[in-house]
Amino acid sequence: MSEQHDPSGYVAALHLAASIIASNDGPEERAVVRQRYAHELADLRTVATRNLRHASDDTDFVYGLQALMAFEDGGIWQRTLDCLANGEALLECPSCGEDLLLNLDSPMPRVASFADASLAPTAVTPLEPSAPTVEGRLLALAQTNQRTAIAAKLPYLFGGSNCPRCHASFQVPQAFA
Repeated sequence: MSEQHDPSGYVAALHLAASIIASNDGPEERAVVRQRYAHELADLRTVATRNLRHASDDTDFVYGLQALMAFEDGGIWQRTLDCLANGEALLECPSCGEDLLLNLDSPMPRVASFADASLAPTAVTPLEPSAPTVEGRLLALAQTNQRTAIAAKLPYLFGGSNCPRCHASFQVPQAFA
């Protein structure tokens, strides 16, 4: 179904397949499913790659990028990139378990306690990923497709911060709830 649609930033069947393959809730091990459907996943990856340049706006692009990460087995990014479209990410401090909110839409992204506004938000140190990493690929795709706002936010999503409650240092990717 995905291959039969004209190139578009959003193809429902493609995004449904991406959500299914990225899910952690299947009855079988993900690696087994990925191996069994390797040919189909390669075809879907081709469609997802082609469709990125047809995204009508940054939101379409983010969801397209997340779908591509599902077909490439892009780790946590196959399930969490949509936070870029929402402008915020729900996190959990790996040290104390505090529920945190990363505001990606502010000029200087900060991490705040989700439940305790009396705690001062902490700065996020952006991380410029190296090219051969999944994160480097994400950044390169955003830059190549002239998605400057997305490319500006990604290093903060890859970066680190301190918990406003316990002040422990953590990397944002490891704190996704």
